[in-house]
Amino acid sequence: MLCPTLTLAPKLLLINVLELLGIDPGTFRHAELEQQDHERVDKAEFKAQEENKKKRKIRRARKKKNADKCSQKEGVTYAAGRF
Repeated sequence: MLCPTLTLAPKLLLINVLELLGIDPGTFRHAELEQQDHERVDKAEFKAQEENKKKRKIRRARKKKNADKCSQKEGVTYAAGRF
């Protein structure tokens, strides 16, 4: 059975852990955790936008193409366990 606190939001989970340890989180810690939650959600929403997904795919493909081009030109410069 899972611990019921594991289903809580990250902010509430950390506050519960601090309280179980006998540490008073205080108002500034609450505010900081709230800010971190907002930043996490904003970042997730930004990454989920279709336009940003396409840009990431393009950047990834460009980087891979460049790496493939360099490895063809120079040969393999590194391989695990290879001397």
